[in-house]
Amino acid sequence: MFLRACVSLALLSSACATVEQSQRESAAPSRRGANLRRAAALPWLDDGRCVVQEASNEWPVLVEKCFHALNHDRIRFHDVTGKCSVARADAATLGVGLCILAAPEIVGAVIVIGVVVIAVAIAVELGKESCDDMFTACLGTSIAGIPGPLYGHSQCHACRDLCVQLGGTWPATSNGKPCL
Repeated sequence: MFLRACVSLALLSSACATVEQSQRESAAPSRRGANLRRAAALPWLDDGRCVVQEASNEWPVLVEKCFHALNHDRIRFHDVTGKCSVARADAATLGVGLCILAAPEIVGAVIVIGVVVIAVAIAVELGKESCDDMFTACLGTSIAGIPGPLYGHSQCHACRDLCVQLGGTWPATSNGKPCL
């Protein structure tokens, strides 16, 4: 009886751990996309390379690791809630900016001066994300049954590859075969 109870408890705890792990893994892509879209509105000095590298982390971690890559001449931080209040000396501005940018609940506190063009690296990653979504949708259509240019690949693979080359725009055709 005791052995059966121990085995049941072990199976239950391993099942819970498996569910928790799979939920974390499925949350990472949506977090990555959300972070990329959020960072796309900010001016980056490194064309967004740091953001792309750190996008799978939680937003505050991304901000802390990539804050140095922001174009600080084009961004202003206003602590509208008083949550990040520290002395307003030049050295403290870094701390205030980091705190405000990392806190998702502080809305309207980051002001960008001028027009922001999406950083190249971020735009490419966002394009890949939309191509992957379209590829997944394509696999559920009759196009998935059309042989692609490579052995073992369907036409959906060729369409996805061309989508990435086009910067995230799903093509109507690829290799003379339909993608839609």
